[in-house]
Amino acid sequence: MRTMAIGLTAVLALSPLPAWAGESIVLRVEHAMVANDIGDRPAMKLDLTPESRDAFGAFTTKHVGKVVDLKIDGKVVMSPVVREPILGGQLMVSGNFERGELVAIAKRIEAADAQVEAEARDE
Repeated sequence: MRTMAIGLTAVLALSPLPAWAGESIVLRVEHAMVANDIGDRPAMKLDLTPESRDAFGAFTTKHVGKVVDLKIDGKVVMSPVVREPILGGQLMVSGNFERGELVAIAKRIEAADAQVEAEARDE
């Protein structure tokens, strides 16, 4: 399993405190791959472990409409907007990405030593 430290919030997402920008969470990613979104554009698909699924669901519920910086080893690789709560443990990030760029990101996430982070911010 890969650790995905998505700039979201595992611990804070489960607390009753109000959400604020800068929350973060460590997620476990079972699999990262490139797929096509509903518009047939390349997108990043991530499958989370059951533990991360629940924490991520709580986090995204709190951060609908916010930008989430996804980082690998401290470097921002994409900044999607949370459009709706993601409760099923699978997420797809789409946008203006080249397939090769997404393949490289997926390979890095799949690496055993990858530290993936995500941070919510207002925008």
